Amino acid sequence: MVGAGLLVMVFFPERYSGLAVVRRLVLFLSLAGLSLVLSVLSWADEVSIEEFRLPVEYAYPVGITSHRDGKVWFVARSVDRLFSFDPETREFEGFDLPEGSSPVDICTDDEGNLWFTLSSASANAIGRFSVETGKLDVFVVPTPEAEPYKIAISREGRVWFTEMNANKIGSLKDGKFMEYDIPTPNSQPSGIDVDSSGRVWFTEATGNRLGMIDPASGEIKEFDIPNPLTNPGDVRVDGEGRVWFVEMNGNRLSAFIPEKGEFNEVIIPTTGAVPVGLAIDRKGIIWFTENRANKIGRFDPYTATLREYDVPTSRSLPTGIHVDEKGIVWFTEADRDANSIARVTVKEEEGQEEKEEVPSPAGTTQPRNMEGRGGWVWMGAIVLVVITAVGLWLVVRMRS
Repeated sequence: MVGAGLLVMVFFPERYSGLAVVRRLVLFLSLAGLSLVLSVLSWADEVSIEEFRLPVEYAYPVGITSHRDGKVWFVARSVDRLFSFDPETREFEGFDLPEGSSPVDICTDDEGNLWFTLSSASANAIGRFSVETGKLDVFVVPTPEAEPYKIAISREGRVWFTEMNANKIGSLKDGKFMEYDIPTPNSQPSGIDVDSSGRVWFTEATGNRLGMIDPASGEIKEFDIPNPLTNPGDVRVDGEGRVWFVEMNGNRLSAFIPEKGEFNEVIIPTTGAVPVGLAIDRKGIIWFTENRANKIGRFDPYTATLREYDVPTSRSLPTGIHVDEKGIVWFTEADRDANSIARVTVKEEEGQEEKEEVPSPAGTTQPRNMEGRGGWVWMGAIVLVVITAVGLWLVVRMRS
């Protein structure tokens, strides 16, 4: 309504003298600039990012998940450990994994067990950890040096994982493995997820394809990604059956519509962002890590709006990302100096109070807190403020 009124004031003035039109045009641009400033500041304040430094140095945290015990669980690749983090007490607890096992990804089943990939040639296994008993079971993958990488679980409790070095998709149920050869040679399967109908979706990093396994028949279908050499990574299926994945080299967020056989792509604004991790919240919002841009991306497919938020610690290498049952976004910072996990808190709707912070008990990790504002956002806001001020000054000068 305000914009319409300004347009009428500019283009339909009572007098059509050049000076009158210029005055109204400058006024319109000034108010438009001010409106943009307020808009930018409003969405820049939408989220806050809190970081929690690990108690072990140079741990290289990667895959992350949550558990019904209320804790966040993640694996640390460099130190061969499984960690839990309690958001209430802000305390970490570590559990040893086989030495030299190099864990990469992790997920939780309906029974409360944690499953993770042990990717090294010496381990070459899938791990299972019981949160209730603390028992660790290791299941060695049949193909030697397969490099199990990403992992997912179906509703039936079958564990699915990519074998990056063996060019296979593996599954595990009741201690028994099944392996499926991918038609494209040396495709380097990477991300994996299971949709509501049980179909298994995976990405091929060097094959530049999206793949799908029908568990009933064992048939594999592959779909060529429109752009070449995109290096597709993490993949997730949303509630409407759309298959989302990141293009690490393509610098895009993509969605595949199975019913239509069509790809839709969203270009990430930051050049060379290298999107790596991917998660979808309960509202259908897509969250992803921008590993080289040091940002967290948020895409709303219903409004086609993409926003980026700076991670407080510079060059933190955000990697794995997960949305817990409360809708809170968690991610890992893999850089050896950052060495943290972080929480993205979306501010409540107007009229609701934000959750009060719990003081950190003595001896526990102290969080680093920073509003999720992109640097370019503030630079743009400053420029718009300057434009607005100059415009208003010109209006005053013209009237004098």
